[in-house]
Amino acid sequence: KTSAAVADERPSRPEARKLHKHELPFRIEMEPNPDILMTLAPALEGKVALGFAAETDDMETSGRRKMADKGLALLFANPVGEGKGFGAASGEGILLRDDGTRREVEPMPKEDLADLLLDEVAARLG
Repeated sequence: KTSAAVADERPSRPEARKLHKHELPFRIEMEPNPDILMTLAPALEGKVALGFAAETDDMETSGRRKMADKGLALLFANPVGEGKGFGAASGEGILLRDDGTRREVEPMPKEDLADLLLDEVAARLG
């Protein structure tokens, strides 16, 4: 089974019905979706929250910023593109912790990666 992040944007004027090819607009105006983690940040105080960041460059800087903005204890930043990330059978990246430490995660099956991340959360819970 797979899952994916909620899209960052959505069409600003959704259609009530399917549009046929000849009806499609040349451009689709977009608007931001609500940032679910950002809205939950106040409720995460004192909890162990793990977030994810699919990145194309500078995973650590982007990941650390996301951790701080969203009040996360842990964040797994992973590269996407060039056969990595969404749809790939394996995962790799950097596990960032709110104490400033990090762990490089070499490519491994996504089921093993899930176990690794859950073990990290469990260790934080004691």
